[in-house]
Amino acid sequence: MTSASDGWAAPNLQGLVAVVTGASRGVGRGIAEVLGACSATVYAVARDTERGLASLADSIDAAGGECVPIRCDLRHDELVEALFRRIAADRGRVDLLVNNAIGWSDRPREPKVGETDPSLVESPPLWRQPLWWWDGNFASGFRIHVACCRFGIPLMLGGERTRLIMFTSELPKADPQRVWDTVLDVRAHATARLAAVLSNQLRPHNVAAAVFYPGWTRTESMIAATLAGKYPLARSLEVLNAKTVSPHFAGRAVARLAADPQLLERWGGIVTARRLALDLGFTDVDGRIPDHD
Repeated sequence: MTSASDGWAAPNLQGLVAVVTGASRGVGRGIAEVLGACSATVYAVARDTERGLASLADSIDAAGGECVPIRCDLRHDELVEALFRRIAADRGRVDLLVNNAIGWSDRPREPKVGETDPSLVESPPLWRQPLWWWDGNFASGFRIHVACCRFGIPLMLGGERTRLIMFTSELPKADPQRVWDTVLDVRAHATARLAAVLSNQLRPHNVAAAVFYPGWTRTESMIAATLAGKYPLARSLEVLNAKTVSPHFAGRAVARLAADPQLLERWGGIVTARRLALDLGFTDVDGRIPDHD
């Protein structure tokens, strides 16, 4: 996660209580691991295998942090409510809520012959997309954000410390001609609107909310697809590594924001890992900063 040459100065997040959804892999795992290595207490939430959460907890513990792994299907409101009741009983508050669960993997069936997976290939137009792509992004992903805010925000109110809600998301495009995927763009606009409304409502309570774009990140699924020759945007790991950032790049950005939520005043409601890296002087684990968002 760190090296002597990458220039990363980890902020001290001792005492910070963080909740990271979708934490067992990908961007969520990278965020959880970096927060834990910065001495935060991390409630790592996922509905993935227990093995994934267990290895995450081992990684955070080895770095000197504290991880509370919780297997929870956030699509069920009663389980979300129970999750935050447990955190209230354990800690009494939430300082950082990272809404990262995205729902992309919610497939009701195996793809039909000739049907593409929009999460791994250049996206087809809406009229050729499977409807589970919408359901995964909205009925699961976006709604999970709403549910976590509904039950998590009450634990963020009160006190002098500025608290922070982050929504990992694609960047909403102002120009329709630049839209890569219809469903993702609609979701990005909805997420940005949700963050803006919450930010306005929560400002008197000293809680900030923002959309966070981590950059083109090489997740486990992308690596597996590349190795299998099924990822058309990168035909080799060498190409994939050159084009993408590690999940810990997102983690470093979130950790720096968590250390100083007032930084959000510079950018407003949408921030990117790259912009934070350029302004605050940190890099990815390989010492690089991507040349575009």
